[in-house]
Amino acid sequence: MPRSQKLWPNAHILWTKETDIEKLKKKVEIKLTVSIVSEYMYRTKKFIDLEDSQMKKFRKLIRQFKHNYSYSVDYECDRDQVDHFLTKWLKQQKVKTATFWDSYHYCHYCLDHKRSYGIKTVYVEVAGKLVGMAMGVKFKVDNFYVITGEKKGSRE
Repeated sequence: MPRSQKLWPNAHILWTKETDIEKLKKKVEIKLTVSIVSEYMYRTKKFIDLEDSQMKKFRKLIRQFKHNYSYSVDYECDRDQVDHFLTKWLKQQKVKTATFWDSYHYCHYCLDHKRSYGIKTVYVEVAGKLVGMAMGVKFKVDNFYVITGEKKGSRE
């Protein structure tokens, strides 16, 4: 929330957890809530080890992918190939939420400035074509990473 309470009546709050919304309802009237998108934060060890029961479905999908495709993983990729991948991905998106375009442009911004902000990227290719990518930033708190992943919906 803004520090100045006179700004509260017109505040827009993004990326808020349900528990925080419940706390805010005790202080102010909330006129509208909209669920638009989810971001995922994982403890690095949990994400790498995939041992947690919450990761069961994810482990299964990884095994299926590894079994069905001959793929390569790279940490650098030709920018034209990335832009082509993102354009194709963009055309496949049926739902464009309130923050969709901001997120899309932010993705390009992150790619343009990944070295200066320490953004790490990983790319997955099948048959020489980019089929997936992810980017993340290491937080200085307790080894957390934000993983923002995109996947291609078709194998054209």
